[in-house]
Amino acid sequence: MRNAELDAMPTEAPFLVPNDWIWIAFVFMVYTVILIFLRRRPKSIEVTQYGPPEAVTPAPAAFLWHGCTFERAFVSALISLGWRGYLQIHQNREWYILEKLREPDSKLPSEESIILSTLFYPESIHTYKFSSRDCTWILETYQKF
Repeated sequence: MRNAELDAMPTEAPFLVPNDWIWIAFVFMVYTVILIFLRRRPKSIEVTQYGPPEAVTPAPAAFLWHGCTFERAFVSALISLGWRGYLQIHQNREWYILEKLREPDSKLPSEESIILSTLFYPESIHTYKFSSRDCTWILETYQKF
């Protein structure tokens, strides 16, 4: 009886291998369709803003970034004044010359208007000349800034 039972049991599973290949092919097709769908969608590009917003001038931006006033913020305010047409900056070998081109108005931010009014006091002064050795007035302006 033992030989009869062994003869009755199938030695191979005839449908196991083809079913496995069908499922593997199905999963491969699903992954391929998903991959094609993901590659064809439009890609968005995000651009990082590296400058301050338009309403913020360089001096307050530096103050907010570092938490205190410092030389770079003061110099950036001077350069901003030059760019806006309120100040002209010249450099000779040892001397820097700041020339006031026009009076501060309501369009000028308060910190830059303080620099102009303090640096060129009284209002009759339109030119300020300083060097690395003689710079007391610009240091006083920096302290009021």
